[in-house]
Amino acid sequence: MWELVKPRLERHHTLFTPALAGNDANLSFSCVRIPVAGRQVNLHADSSGECIAIRSEQANVTRAVGDLPAALRQTTDTLIRVERFAEVLRPAAAHLQPAVKALDRANHAVTPFASEATPIVRDQVRPFVRDARPVVRSAKTPVSELSQATPDLTRSFKVLNHFLNEVAYNPRGREGPGVDGREEGYLFWAAWLQHNGAALFSTSDANGPFRPVTIGGTCGVLRSLAGETPPVNQLLLPALTDPRICGTS
Repeated sequence: MWELVKPRLERHHTLFTPALAGNDANLSFSCVRIPVAGRQVNLHADSSGECIAIRSEQANVTRAVGDLPAALRQTTDTLIRVERFAEVLRPAAAHLQPAVKALDRANHAVTPFASEATPIVRDQVRPFVRDARPVVRSAKTPVSELSQATPDLTRSFKVLNHFLNEVAYNPRGREGPGVDGREEGYLFWAAWLQHNGAALFSTSDANGPFRPVTIGGTCGVLRSLAGETPPVNQLLLPALTDPRICGTS
C-alpha cells in the first residue's frame, strides 16, 4: 500500500514546491485551515516568508508521517484478510440461501406442535419441575456417596458382564442335531438341565416324588443282584425269566 502511495506523494510535492516558490508575496497574507491530529491548524506565513504554523506542528507532522507506513501496511494486511473472508463468505452465503428460504416453511410446520406443546409444558412439565426440586436437593448427599461407590460398582458389573458373555457365548451359533462336531453354548445345556430336572421330579406317589432309575448290566450280574435283594428280585424277575432277554438258562 505504501509503495503505491509514495510515488503519488512525491509527484504532488514536486508540483507543489515550485508553486510556492513563485508566490512569496501572496503567501505572506495567506491563511489556510487544515485538520492535523484532530484539530484545525492555520497555515500562514509571516513577513519573513517562514510558515509559522508548519514549524510549530513539525513534531506532530513528523510523527504522523512516521506512523503512515505502518498504518498503510496494517491496512493492506487487513484488506488481504477481508478479501479471503469475502471469497469464503460468498459461496457460504449461497449455500445458506436454501436453508434461509426454508425457515418460513419450517416455522409454519412447527407452529401446530408448539401450540400443542405449550399447555403441556406450562401445566404439566413446569409444575413437575417445581415439585421435583426439593427431591433433587435432598438427593445431593446420596448421590455424592453413590459417586464414591461407583468405581466398585463399575468393576462388579464388568465382572458380571464377562460372566454373562461367557454363559451366552456360542462359537458357531445354532446348529442342527445332525451336524458333526456340534458345539453349543452354556445356555443350551442350561435349558436341557431345566428340562431334565422337570422330568426327574415329575413322578410321585402318596409318599412324595421319586426319581426314575435306570438299571443296566448283564443277566448274570442282575441275577446275582436279584438274589441278594428280594425287592430287586421282584422287579427284575420278569426280565430274567424272559427267554428273549436272558435266554433259557
